Amino acid sequence: MAMPEQDNKALVRQGYEALNERDPDAFRAAHADDIVIHDHDEEVHGIDAVVDHQ
Repeated sequence: MAMPEQDNKALVRQGYEALNERDPDAFRAAHADDIVIHDHDEEVHGIDAVVDHQ
């Protein structure tokens, strides 16, 4: 089932706020374990690697 657009936006905001506040537990709660981020020319795979990357 798809999430409403507002729910998606709130989840993205929650993730950014967790990163800005240096709160890895909140970031982990908002994202899947198999997250992949694209940071410039680099890909970071997995929640632990993403948290360490930040």
